[in-house]
Amino acid sequence: MNILSLFDGISMAKMAFDHAEIPVDRYLASEIHPSSIRMSEELYPEIEHIGDVTHVSKFTMDFNFFHPDIIIGGSPCQDFSLARARAGLAGSKSRLFYQYLRILEEVKPKFFILENVVMKKKWETALSEHLKLSPVLLNSSLVSAQNRPRLYWVGHLHNGKYEKVHIEQPFDKKIAISDICEDLPYTRKFTVETPKYRPSGIIPLGKDYTIPWNNSREVLSVFGKAKTVTCDHGELYGNKIAEGSLYRCLTPFENCRLQTIDDNISELLIRQSYAECISQVGNGFTVDIIAHILRQL
Repeated sequence: MNILSLFDGISMAKMAFDHAEIPVDRYLASEIHPSSIRMSEELYPEIEHIGDVTHVSKFTMDFNFFHPDIIIGGSPCQDFSLARARAGLAGSKSRLFYQYLRILEEVKPKFFILENVVMKKKWETALSEHLKLSPVLLNSSLVSAQNRPRLYWVGHLHNGKYEKVHIEQPFDKKIAISDICEDLPYTRKFTVETPKYRPSGIIPLGKDYTIPWNNSREVLSVFGKAKTVTCDHGELYGNKIAEGSLYRCLTPFENCRLQTIDDNISELLIRQSYAECISQVGNGFTVDIIAHILRQL
């Protein structure tokens, strides 16, 4: 099977094909971030990198030698995210969806998978109208210790048009944070401020941690689910877990596990800086969700 991965990151789609035990003949990847490309090359030397998505076409891929069976990608979500300014398709990042659409219409693979965040209904409708099919909502919490609801548009080419592939919900593996934790000490104390004094936002972390009184769920129980791993999850914003009145932050290795990345691959990812590792992992797929979709194509 031939794969074209757009916005490839560190090739987490390739990890998903491996988890689904689907053989890959050739895998072409479009990515622009140097650190992500370097990591992809270290993990999968056989992957062929073809550069900026705005320059990808059937001519750059040379159809005499390569035609993808599947196009997969998660176009940048920042302008759709409910947590951000929500410029939508007019935003500088999320309008790259149109590059995905252009390549899909030009190349016409047998299948496509597009992932994006849960967004305002008008933007979801706009994407669905362009793709001519509706998405399925899948939450990574069913296969991991992380709450990560995402929309997936999955299509199959039939008589020249794409039809929606019905994707069943994954079986709930009931994985909690405790299932992915390393055996590490809890060394910092946290307190919850009362309404008498509410800091403007979260106080930067030092030895201890103070939570605004109205956000006492900021420190999580290990028996529950983590918040979504995002590309900007530094120590200040990342998942924190508690034992009594003590807490610690989830490690980069544990964040990799939240995305269901194999431990042997995670060992390579965490050799990078904290920021690079979290950015790459947060920008990627939950591997086992994509594997779940692939098994149903």
